[in-house]
Amino acid sequence: MVGLFGHYFFNLSIAQDTLMIPSSGNGGFKQTCTSIVFDEGGVDGNYLPNSNGYIIFYQTDVEYSLHFLDFELEEFFDEFYVFKGVGIGGELIGKYSGNQLKGQTLNVGDEGVTLQLISDATVERAGVEIQIACNSTLSTNFNIPFSAITVRNGILGIPQNQWKYLQISDGLSGLVLAEYSKMNMPEKIDLNDLLNTTIRPKLVVISYVLNNGDYHFVKLLI
Repeated sequence: MVGLFGHYFFNLSIAQDTLMIPSSGNGGFKQTCTSIVFDEGGVDGNYLPNSNGYIIFYQTDVEYSLHFLDFELEEFFDEFYVFKGVGIGGELIGKYSGNQLKGQTLNVGDEGVTLQLISDATVERAGVEIQIACNSTLSTNFNIPFSAITVRNGILGIPQNQWKYLQISDGLSGLVLAEYSKMNMPEKIDLNDLLNTTIRPKLVVISYVLNNGDYHFVKLLI
């Protein structure tokens, strides 16, 4: 699945990664749609006593859903909070305990989601295992405004006779992966082949200059 965010594309069809809700504080701001989330006890352990931590998931134009593969808290005394939006100051979707959410799915809309686990000093259970998923609210095949560039299934389409220069670089290291002038501009580029790595997601930056001298760039997470 691909989503468009202004001048940003995100390919959401990537391998799942594993994240943890911290036992205290903010676990960070995550831009992912294919994660499995645990408490700090991990796959086989229990969550920690006196936990009070949270983690945030957010991407624009994406609707989040949470599927609870496992959910076991000390009933009444330990609680799991789901907030709509970024941070624990957002709209409270629900407060849960015991095994209320095991096997359930929550759809939380398109404003991001924050997950918080709070426990007391005694009696820890297996905790949570949550599959994060999201759907783009935008089309999977489209053009970026003013550029006529297209991305379909990971293939970057190049409009001929419109560009002077194109450069593709690693979005984190800045390493130039490929560059083309008007004389050797291809009609299409398979970005998956160009990256040649199993590490996903991978951020790339495409910078290009049109014939009229206008400069544009696109960031893709594939």
